[in-house]
Amino acid sequence: MSDPDAPTSAPLGAVDGSQIPEEQRAPESEPAAGSRRRLFLRELSGGTAAVSVLSIVAGLLVGAVFIAIFNTDGTMAYFFSAPGLTFAQIGVTYQALFTGSIFADSGTLLERLAPLTDTLRNATPLIAAGLGVALGFRTGLFNIGGRGQIIIGAIFSGALVFNSNLPGPVLVPLAGILAILGGALWGGIVGILRAVSGAHEVITTSMRTYVAFCLID
Repeated sequence: MSDPDAPTSAPLGAVDGSQIPEEQRAPESEPAAGSRRRLFLRELSGGTAAVSVLSIVAGLLVGAVFIAIFNTDGTMAYFFSAPGLTFAQIGVTYQALFTGSIFADSGTLLERLAPLTDTLRNATPLIAAGLGVALGFRTGLFNIGGRGQIIIGAIFSGALVFNSNLPGPVLVPLAGILAILGGALWGGIVGILRAVSGAHEVITTSMRTYVAFCLID
C-alpha cells in the first residue's frame, strides 16, 4: 500500500519547464489591448496624481456651493430663475482668488508675481510641518507638535541670519540646515522621552509647542 504523504513522481516523459532552455520556451501570451487599457485606467484613477487632481476639483465644487449659498448679493434667491447670476458670482470669486494668490492682473511682471511669492512664503512652513507630521504618522507616532518644531527651527536659522555677514548663496543653505537641525533636536527630545519613560508623544509634543511659544514671547 502506497504512502499518501509520499511525493508523487512526474509522469513518464514529462519535462520540467525549468529544464528547457529559455530560447526554446514558448513565448508568453501578451495581454489583450482591452486588458491593457483597463489596467492603465485603473492605475491612473487609483494613483496619487489622480487623487490630488480629484481633491482639487472636489474642493472647487464644494467652494462653489458655499459661495452660491452664502453670497451677500442675494443671487442665490434667483438661482432657478436666473442661474447665470450665481455662476457669474462664483467666477468672479475664483478670479479674485487667483489674482490675489497666484498672478495679479496689473503691474509689471515682478508685481504680477508678488501674490505667488507671498503664497509660497506663507505655504512653505505649512508644507514642511505637514511633511514632518506625515512622516511620524507613517512610523506610528502622533506628532502634533509641528508648530513648535518650526518655531525652534526659525530661532536657529534667525540666530545665524541676524548675527552673520555671510553672502546670500552661502547664508541661505546654512540657515535652512540650521532650521532643520533645530526642529529635529526639538522633536528628538520627544523621541527620547518616549523611549526612556514611555511618555506619550501626543502629550509631550503639545506641551513642547507651548514651551516654544514661550521662548519667543
